[in-house]
Amino acid sequence: MMARLTAHIAFCLVTGATLLSACALQRSAPDAASDDFDQFYRAHGAEQVLGAPVGEAIIVDESFSMRCYVRGCLQRHTGRELGGRITLAPLPEEMRQKQSPTAKSADTSGLLFRETGHFIQGAFRRFFQQHGGVRFFGYPLSPASARNDHQLEQRFERATLIWDNSLSSEQSVFLEPVGSAIYANLSSKTDSALEPDNGAAPEPAPGAAITTFMQTHGGRVVFGKPLGQPATAEDGLVEQVFTNVVVVADPHVSGGARLRPLGRLRYGPADPAQPPSDVPGTVYFPSTGHSVLPTFKTYYDLHGGESIFGAPITEAFVENSALTQYFENIALVWRQDGNSPGIPRVTPKELGLAYAQRMPSSRSAQPAAVAQPAEAGFVVHAWATLPFALPQDRQEINVLVMDLQSHPIVAATASPELDTSQGATRLLLAETGPDGRTSVAFPVSMVGEGIPTANYRVRVDVGSARETVAKSFNIQYLGSR
Repeated sequence: MMARLTAHIAFCLVTGATLLSACALQRSAPDAASDDFDQFYRAHGAEQVLGAPVGEAIIVDESFSMRCYVRGCLQRHTGRELGGRITLAPLPEEMRQKQSPTAKSADTSGLLFRETGHFIQGAFRRFFQQHGGVRFFGYPLSPASARNDHQLEQRFERATLIWDNSLSSEQSVFLEPVGSAIYANLSSKTDSALEPDNGAAPEPAPGAAITTFMQTHGGRVVFGKPLGQPATAEDGLVEQVFTNVVVVADPHVSGGARLRPLGRLRYGPADPAQPPSDVPGTVYFPSTGHSVLPTFKTYYDLHGGESIFGAPITEAFVENSALTQYFENIALVWRQDGNSPGIPRVTPKELGLAYAQRMPSSRSAQPAAVAQPAEAGFVVHAWATLPFALPQDRQEINVLVMDLQSHPIVAATASPELDTSQGATRLLLAETGPDGRTSVAFPVSMVGEGIPTANYRVRVDVGSARETVAKSFNIQYLGSR
């Protein structure tokens, strides 16, 4: 009977919250179980696949324990043979609903699993096979489907894989971050059942709190390289400067690590509030009155969101030839990926490096827009809001016109021409405004059915001078691969 109860409690941990309050758990100290978790974690991609560790390992009894990471939880069964002792925990039951295969799913270019009738294709298949296959992820429960305007997802028994075209090729496939939620649920249900430890070790030093904070929220991928050791700053906080951010910890508060508001320090006060954007997938933050484009929002959510990076303090704008958006604690940049030409990627701006050099405010480097004589020359920046669009989306072409000193040019005339299956089609654009920008929206379907790449040209006239830039965006037809 006791063995059955233990198994039932273990099942509760990963399938729902209804019985968690009945589970009496304890947190583990480093031991053989921790070594087993670490070895399995490293063997299956470590932080690249599962993300940073979350909290501590949790022991149910001598035969079952769990270790959670940002993107999933590992479970250890000591009664099993060595090769199957540790597995990725199944997704919560509400996330494991199997979807019946359809005729459209039968694409012979993919890897078919007859157990569930679903295929795994393309980038999903490569990631699946590289990181453990069925033994790690379980069988596919659904076909790949659109999650939003730039992501696809496919559900498996133990994970949901997401493919995001706005991330670099090596980061484009990742697991949905369910581990943090599972651990938080476990912690909230079990903290009251844990006995106080009168012989507990002293609280970790601020430097250790900074290290834990960094590892939990993306590590060097987000924070960049450390530029020095933790040290006491002028305000009494212990701080460590990284290439992209500065992490601070209060030596008098346990676990009080956070980011310095480098976005506000670098950019200045937030820009005036703007109305919500009508770009599909954009998220509006009423607290500051600014919208975050889908490409930035994916990276933002994946690595901590508002609780870590703060709210947006600007709209996205072009700074130093790259689309940039400032948040309270960080700035994100969207630029072409050097490893995959033509594919954009999102990376943090190196605000930590600038902080180390006692940066000046960028606000002072942004003079007001002025009318610009044509003979002085100008530069045209053009980009599509959705670099990777679906046929049912609305696309937006944006144009920014600046002089050679990076000042916006007012009242420039822009004329985009889009290649479609019916020939070149000219779109109408308003003159550039005080910020040197103008844009036009149109349905992607007007390009024509089955065309994978939409090419367009933007001609800009300033006085008697003229410049033309050629650009393109990709169109994905689901089920075509």
